[in-house]
Amino acid sequence: MSALDRGHTLDELRRYVDQAASHPLPQTVTTLLDDTARRTGRLRDTGQVHLIECEDEALTALVVGDRRLRALCTRLGERHLAVSPEQLPALRKATRALGYPLA
Repeated sequence: MSALDRGHTLDELRRYVDQAASHPLPQTVTTLLDDTARRTGRLRDTGQVHLIECEDEALTALVVGDRRLRALCTRLGERHLAVSPEQLPALRKATRALGYPLA
């Protein structure tokens, strides 16, 4: 399905295959296209994020537990946070206020 990665739609692919085929599409092909249509869009690239590494799990818990910070980041595992570029200045300010300036 690399055509989808290049910006083509499933409808374009279905029209192309319909036009190129001399016989009706086999059920396996229509099933594949239908299944792909159901799955397309269920994973989305929402853009870039900053990956913030915390020294230890306790610091991660402190940051995500702080009412000012929890809305600015998402915990990723034991020691990492994801922060959108738009939220980074506010996160920097809030971590400084918490006593942990972002390096």
